[in-house]
Formats: sequence, structure tokens, C-alpha cells
Amino acid sequence: MTPTQRAVAEALWRHVDEDFSADKAHQAFIGHCQQHGDLAFAAQHYRRRLSSAQASRPNEAEHIERRLKSIASLSLAGLNSQPPQALPGQGLKRAITVVAALFFLAAVAVLLVALRR
Repeated sequence: MTPTQRAVAEALWRHVDEDFSADKAHQAFIGHCQQHGDLAFAAQHYRRRLSSAQASRPNEAEHIERRLKSIASLSLAGLNSQPPQALPGQGLKRAITVVAALFFLAAVAVLLVALRR
């Protein structure tokens, strides 16, 4: 997240914090974090709130746990929708394989020509 996007996320979290029962505030905050690829930021805020709510506000703690599960699901869905990225050096391995295959084919062709004579 850029600093501006982070500031927006912080402002959205303040709305969540002010009225924790407002579902639209939660959706806006989590949606913003998802859109900008930082669901960990959202989870961090909910975990912090969970640690303070567990002892004194059990209903809120349950609500937070559901939000955290939702964030985890969104994170996994995002990972599954992204194409796999090539590992470093994978392109070099592929190039070496292609060159070796071409060299092998050339050697076979030379051998066949030599056997026909």
C-alpha cells in the first residue's frame, strides 16, 4: 500500500472502530485493504481489537473472529486467482534444456548422415 492508501485504510478503520456494529464500515475497510493487496493490515487491526475484546466483550470477540476468518478466506482466494510466478533461474534452466535438445538433435542428424555414407 502506498502512504496515501495506508492513510485511507487508517481512516476507514477509525470508522469501524467508532461504530463496530456497522457492517458497511467493515466491508469498506476490508474491501480497501483487499483492493490494495494488504489484507494483512486488516487482519492486524482485527487481531489487536480481538485481544482487547476477548475478556470483556465476548460477543464482539466472536464477531472479530468471523471477520478474521473472512480475511483469511479472501487472502487464500487471492492467492489461488494469481498465476504462478516463475522461480528465479527457471528461464535459464529452460534455455539450457532447449539448447541441449537442439544439440542432441544436431548430433543425431550428423550421425545419420555419417551412417548413410
